[in-house]
Amino acid sequence: MGDRFEYQLESLLKKRLMEQDVARAEEATAHALVDTRRAEAEAIEKIIGTTEQDLREQYAHGSELDTEKQALLLTYLAYQRKQLEKKRSAVDAAVTAHEETMRHLEAARCSVKMLEKHREGRRTQFSLEWQRAEQKRVDELWLMREHHSDRESLYRVEE
Repeated sequence: MGDRFEYQLESLLKKRLMEQDVARAEEATAHALVDTRRAEAEAIEKIIGTTEQDLREQYAHGSELDTEKQALLLTYLAYQRKQLEKKRSAVDAAVTAHEETMRHLEAARCSVKMLEKHREGRRTQFSLEWQRAEQKRVDELWLMREHHSDRESLYRVEE
């Protein structure tokens, strides 16, 4: 038995570690995409809110808008609301994708932890077996020396 531990699944562990790194990068990208989509949706919400607030203030001050401007603003607001709806859908899709990458990352982490725990168990087992083998070797050497000493004393007595 050699005195050097070699884990038979080391290449699989390395593969799982690389998969974990890839999953971590994918999760970071997905998280950034969620943040970007949310910021885009918030920007559109702000545009709609500001436009509606401006209209309210103009009506409150008694300013009359001609029908063309009013129709144009209503069309603009309708367009922005549709864009907001699309952005919210994009946020939902990005959140779903992010959740999926989180599940994949967690599975990769669990796989790595399981293999690392297995490796440590095998290392402990190897160490115990190596210690037993070393003790057996020492015991055998001791027995050989004792047996040799007994033979020498027998030869001396016979002489």
